[in-house]
Amino acid sequence: MARKKSQLRRELRKVLRSLDERWIKAASGEICDRLNHLIDDSLGAKVEHILAWTPFFPGEIDLSKLIAEQLGRHAIYLPRTELGGTMSFIRIDEGWLSKLEPGQFGILEPAIGSGPLFQPEFAANTAILLPALAFDSEGNRLGRGEGYYDRFLGNSGMGYAIKIGVCWRLQFLDQVPVDSHDILVDWVCHE
Repeated sequence: MARKKSQLRRELRKVLRSLDERWIKAASGEICDRLNHLIDDSLGAKVEHILAWTPFFPGEIDLSKLIAEQLGRHAIYLPRTELGGTMSFIRIDEGWLSKLEPGQFGILEPAIGSGPLFQPEFAANTAILLPALAFDSEGNRLGRGEGYYDRFLGNSGMGYAIKIGVCWRLQFLDQVPVDSHDILVDWVCHE
């Protein structure tokens, strides 16, 4: 299974590196529009908190439009990686872009102390947007292989969060190889 996952990760990274930047920008806008509709119309009052991310890897979706539109309506948090392979989410506010700094892997993250930490007791009213290299119709997710999101979602209470996989249509596969510790998503949103 590990070899099958590694091979699929290599193939998908190659495809993502080849995507045109103009297409990424336009398609990211489409995905943000779909996510806004899902959050505002389908999930409604269930969502008070949104856990998002900023793009870093080649071909990754840019959620800036969604963040800008949802910031006045919901508490928005971005991830910060920590030593030991864990991560936390820090709440952002209007000046969020100026408060980002490169984290341990060079990914732009909220500065320590720039906002309150997300608390797992908020999970029942939280939509967590999950990046991945691939998803399938069963809700399986193929991450980048480091397990940060799986460990975060494994925290007590996080099972109550609404898990929304976010990807390009080309990353939506017939079947994704999984292990017993992999956590399923509830929704998958693509352009």
